[in-house]
Amino acid sequence: MLTHKIKEAYDIFSKEGVRKLFMEMARLVKENMRYFYMVKIYDWKYGSSAARPDKILWINPHKINYKLVPFFNNSVPNKDQTYYFGGDWDINKGKPDQIYPEEYNGIPSERTLIQIKDLDWYRSFNSHFNNGKPWEETRVYRRRVKEGYNTSRYDSEEGLKQRLSKIDQLYENIVSEGYKTQAELIQEKNSPLEARDWTHEVQVNIGRAGEFILDDNRNRLILAQIADVSKIPVRVLVRHKQWQQIRDNIYKRGLSEEQEQLRDHPDLQDVLN
Repeated sequence: MLTHKIKEAYDIFSKEGVRKLFMEMARLVKENMRYFYMVKIYDWKYGSSAARPDKILWINPHKINYKLVPFFNNSVPNKDQTYYFGGDWDINKGKPDQIYPEEYNGIPSERTLIQIKDLDWYRSFNSHFNNGKPWEETRVYRRRVKEGYNTSRYDSEEGLKQRLSKIDQLYENIVSEGYKTQAELIQEKNSPLEARDWTHEVQVNIGRAGEFILDDNRNRLILAQIADVSKIPVRVLVRHKQWQQIRDNIYKRGLSEEQEQLRDHPDLQDVLN
């Protein structure tokens, strides 16, 4: 994590100069102060029912049916923490069969749940891996070319092809060797896509009723679904406040008869045991 931060700082300095670097450092200080304040509030409000940020859950990838757009990952002060937010972000659904982002007018103005199968990434991966369509004929390929490679990962068609080749390798690894955690991939040092730490597992949010919602790392989730993996490791970035209240009540009073259907929920095992 520290090495990654140093690389980010160097990239800012080399590309945009010392003034931009100091502005970014000031922003980070402000964000860290906000983070410290939020953590203290969570500790006071939830106490022992607050989940550890690095808690990894193993879940069926097919249980994740929606992606949140825009996601929380780029707006929280510290990605090493887990958060508790209220609001309707967990129930505000987009139109079914409307492909994102192709058929949306940019990023939605409010957080919206988009079906995983309505993402052009999913449709492209499915066409490529299940139907044998060349990458060049998929939606995501055509969109990336049209956008002018508007991503930090590559800036040319050759870079796009290299990225997709790595996704091919990752899919083959998952099929032949099984789905591996970031920790396992770091030890092996041969992951097609960069492996980091637990914060880079598939990142999910949990809605008010306990439903899992994709926040970030869509590629690995989609590959796991297409490869029909039974369970994958995920880490929780945001829990809805109402779900955390359920966790807190169960921790303090146990599981009620009305909540019996939640007994096997992966995110309740730490407050049940």
